[in-house]
Amino acid sequence: MALFFRLGLAGLLLLLTVLPASAETLYNQPPFSEKELNQFIADLPRFRAWIKTNKEKAHPIVNEAGEPDFLYSKNAAGYIEAAGWKPERFFCIMGRAAAAVAIIQQGDAITKEPPIEMPNVSDDELDVVRRNLPGLLKAISPAPTPKK
Repeated sequence: MALFFRLGLAGLLLLLTVLPASAETLYNQPPFSEKELNQFIADLPRFRAWIKTNKEKAHPIVNEAGEPDFLYSKNAAGYIEAAGWKPERFFCIMGRAAAAVAIIQQGDAITKEPPIEMPNVSDDELDVVRRNLPGLLKAISPAPTPKK
């Protein structure tokens, strides 16, 4: 089950860097709203393209306290800020949205023994992701490779 989450998260992130999200865990923030998720969905494809072009990465980690967190570079933070986001909020939504997709796809199986890097997702966030799942899945799907 943890493998499915990691694969799903890798698909969502498609993004080893040196900058921990913050001194506290990234996920000590309020639940995201539908408006925030929709903005995230709109901005994610450009961020993914930037990550790929610039050979940057951003991914979930387990911090020194043993809690889920996120690691991303100063360059990635700068890109996200230029797009109008607070990096901590963008990456919080990224992690929680990935976790919500894993829960939706795998059901109770993943919630019984979640991967250690998987953040908690509120019921409200899960509902928001369910309502916006087609758009989110489209945003995280890799672009088709052109045939030669």
